[in-house]
Amino acid sequence: MTPAVRAIVLGGLDADALLWQKAVVAAGGALSSSRLSLVSQTVRRLKQGGVWANLDRLWLFAAENSTQALIDLKARAVATAVNSPTFTASRGFAGDGATAYIDTGFNPATAGGNYVRDDACEGAWVETAQTASASAHHYMSYDEAIYTYIRQTNTTAYSFGVNNAAGDTSYTFVTQTGAWHAQRTASNAYALYQNGVSVQTGALTSAAVSSRNFFVLAGNNGGAPYLPTDGRLSGAWLGKSLTVGQLAAFYAAMRAYMTAVGVA
Repeated sequence: MTPAVRAIVLGGLDADALLWQKAVVAAGGALSSSRLSLVSQTVRRLKQGGVWANLDRLWLFAAENSTQALIDLKARAVATAVNSPTFTASRGFAGDGATAYIDTGFNPATAGGNYVRDDACEGAWVETAQTASASAHHYMSYDEAIYTYIRQTNTTAYSFGVNNAAGDTSYTFVTQTGAWHAQRTASNAYALYQNGVSVQTGALTSAAVSSRNFFVLAGNNGGAPYLPTDGRLSGAWLGKSLTVGQLAAFYAAMRAYMTAVGVA
């Protein structure tokens, strides 16, 4: 019996969580047994809800340390913190509203994953909203020419798009924080969800996926950060679209993790 299998049998830990642990340790990061157990529970919930297979990347920025935070659970890919976004243990990364952001390294045109033109999702858990809320800022984006982003436009509205050929769609929010998820399900259909609930839809035509990396805490304008935020994010994810049931399961799993580490 291999060590990984033995750990699953004796400790009840998920195999993918153990692979993530191995990647964290190899990168020089520490990981407590309690946090590994919590991550394992989260992965298991995502698998039980049919969500795991749809994801390309999932970063739990609300981690014990920045090494954990920058290694995603699904592919164990390492994101890069650029210009020192501020990391707070068990809360996440905050931008500075100027130059700091995270380059996820995920390029949907070359990744060969689940994210494709007419079946794609992007999302971020906003723990602390932008301070200067009257100004537009991006929580995540990968190409300004394709209108793929989740951003706060002003003091009352978010705007979003997923592989849009032109333009975006707005949503007047009540609460700025929480789990924001945007997804496209057809060439003329996309939607925004807050905490697992649909809050707005759009019907703008899709565009071909371009070759750019997704940025978090800022937009990607030709490789440079665009409309960066000083808000703080506790997580981010990318993949294919989710069904109504999968969206509910995804939010429940993420909410359980965030509650356990102290994210409101």
